Amino acid sequence: MKSAGMMCALAVCAGAACSANAGIVTTDPGLYTTLEGRYDARIRLDGGNSQTWKTAVWNTGAFGGSLITTSGNQQNAFNSGVDYDFELGYTASTGALSLSVFGANNGDVLLNTTQSLSPGFEFGGFRYFIKANSAGITTVSGLEASLDGGTPVSLSGLSANGFAQGPTYFFDSVTDELSLTGSIRFDFAGLTANQIQGERFAFDVILLQGVPAPSTAALLGVAGLAATRRRR
Repeated sequence: MKSAGMMCALAVCAGAACSANAGIVTTDPGLYTTLEGRYDARIRLDGGNSQTWKTAVWNTGAFGGSLITTSGNQQNAFNSGVDYDFELGYTASTGALSLSVFGANNGDVLLNTTQSLSPGFEFGGFRYFIKANSAGITTVSGLEASLDGGTPVSLSGLSANGFAQGPTYFFDSVTDELSLTGSIRFDFAGLTANQIQGERFAFDVILLQGVPAPSTAALLGVAGLAATRRRR
C-alpha cells in the first residue's frame, strides 16, 4: 500500500499513437477552432450507500459539468484488483453515445443515450484522465481507438494513486464515429466506504468538439456531411 499523499503515474505511449495514424494525432492539425470539451463519459467506483451509479455522461466545458444521465444505482459492482473490459462509442451524426463495462458483479454495466454536439460544431477529438484515493490505485490499460470503423490504434495507458491525465488526441480528418476500448481496474482493498465513495476513483473520457476552420468547412460541404449532420 502506498503512503497517503504519494502519487504514482504511468503513461505508456505506443509509437503509432504519437504521430499520424488512422486519423489520430497528438498535435492539433488545426481543423477546428475553439476546440472544447462537450461530453464527459465516466466510469466510477462507489462502495457507499449513496451516489451508486457506475457509468454516467456529464456536460462539460461551458456547460458547467452537469450530470445528464447514468446507468442507474449498482452498489459494489467492481472487485478490487480486477480488470474489467469497457467500450465507449460515439457517433456525431446521430448523437448515439454508449458506455459499457463488462463482467461486473451485478452484470454488465450498460449506458446508452443520444447526445448531439452543439449547433455549428463538429467532432474534433478526445482526452481522458483517471483519479484515485491516495491509498488506492486506478488503472486503465490496453486502450485502443478506431475512427469510422478503421483499424484500431493503441493509446496511452494510465495508472495512479491520485490524478493522471493522458494526451489530447485530435482527429486529422473529418471524423464521425469513435470507438474506444480497454480495461479499467480499481485497487481499493482495505479501504472504508468513505474512502471509496464520492468521486474518489474514476476514469473520464472527454469528447471534444470544435467549429470547423474554413478549409474544413469546405471539406464538409464537398462530403455532404454538413447536410446530414445538424443539428436537429
